[in-house]
Amino acid sequence: MRRNQTTLILIGFLFCLLSETPSATEPLKVVTEEMYPLNYRDSSDGKLKGLSVEIAKTMLSASGQLVPIQLLPWRRAYRMALSRENTLIFSLVRSPERESLFHWIGPVHSLNGYLIALSTRDDIQLKTLDDANRYQIATISDYYTEDYLLNRGIKRDKLESVPQGVQAIKMLLSGRVDLIALSDVNFSQNIRKLGLKPELNFKKKFKFKSENVKLYLALSKRTPDHLVKQFRAMYRQLEASGEFDRIYRKYNLNTVSAQ
Repeated sequence: MRRNQTTLILIGFLFCLLSETPSATEPLKVVTEEMYPLNYRDSSDGKLKGLSVEIAKTMLSASGQLVPIQLLPWRRAYRMALSRENTLIFSLVRSPERESLFHWIGPVHSLNGYLIALSTRDDIQLKTLDDANRYQIATISDYYTEDYLLNRGIKRDKLESVPQGVQAIKMLLSGRVDLIALSDVNFSQNIRKLGLKPELNFKKKFKFKSENVKLYLALSKRTPDHLVKQFRAMYRQLEASGEFDRIYRKYNLNTVSAQ
């Protein structure tokens, strides 16, 4: 414990040395969404917990910035990070379409995307992604899986955008759509909420052919360069110190490389 505290103090000192540039107009805001087990509110005590939350809190603590993390609907958090300066957002998929929209700090986890149907829908056969244009698909607004489909030939009128994954799953269960497009993490979280068993109720029909899809901590594009450099330096220092390794071991997960 003492070693960890000493490491954070030294990293905090480094952050202070890097912080000589005057602060920007707007104060720092930190936003995320509900995505168990990475970032979520624990129903037993109301606190924000999860792998990504702990990494973000460690960085904020080491920097001496006591900024609360806001848990918001994904669309609101994403739009805030697009439009506002000094906004840290996680856990955000780093994709070619988003590359120029944010300052990327460092990865926290990796994921896969899928098109998923009810297990009873044997009539749905997807040999290629283009075959999905024959069906109605529920997606999450401004989510990685929606961007993926739109940028690879799925027609806009085939997508039903909703704010959260649980709504997409309910649409599938009610027969309002044929497929849902979700990441494995988002799907698992919402199946857990609904008390359903994925192996009995659902079948993955198509896996997105994306390599190296990673969730990142990112800063809004309008964030000043000096703050971006500070956070990137903080991330590298915590990674090098072994502090991130400790957090990943706590959650029984492997560390994620930026490569």
